[in-house]
Amino acid sequence: MDARLHPYTTAPATNPWREAFVSSNFKYVVIASVVVLGQGCVWYSGQFWALFYLQSVNPIALPAIMFLIAIFVMPETRKHSIWEEGAIEASRSRA
Repeated sequence: MDARLHPYTTAPATNPWREAFVSSNFKYVVIASVVVLGQGCVWYSGQFWALFYLQSVNPIALPAIMFLIAIFVMPETRKHSIWEEGAIEASRSRA
């Protein structure tokens, strides 16, 4: 394969922590961290608002509420873990 066409021609990182946090990539690491923190805030606040609604506005017994929240959260959690596994596999295949 022509080296000009392959985007990953550099050697593996010898010290990935230093290259991520001390080099010019630091601003990208900070941006990615803020985005992930924002997604986590949205995800968990949505779950707590659903729990609050089921407990106070539409009073249902606590075990039923916990069961409903677990049933609705499981497919989304699995979807995200499948996506992460795919990203990990894709990064392994590039190496």
